[in-house]
Amino acid sequence: HLKPEDVGMIPGTKAAFFTVVMAQEDAYYVARVAESHLTAALAVVMEPLPNNLNRFHVITIVHYNRWTGPVYFNVIRPFHHIVVGSMAQAGVAQR
Repeated sequence: HLKPEDVGMIPGTKAAFFTVVMAQEDAYYVARVAESHLTAALAVVMEPLPNNLNRFHVITIVHYNRWTGPVYFNVIRPFHHIVVGSMAQAGVAQR
């Protein structure tokens, strides 16, 4: 399990299998992973709300590098929202 202190905020640092692209604490976080068949980006944007609450928007973008990209992604697509949702819930639980 990742801990908040294990998630780098400096571009180029690793966070699990992602590489940080850009980040600003308490604002946004963008990371990517590149494989031969696809490149995936993960972004988390924090929206401050009244009463000292925050809403987090989670965005994933997939770019297919080769014809195998859509094939691979369609195999994992049914589980994509489960994985991303679990990652988001784990992040909230750590705060």
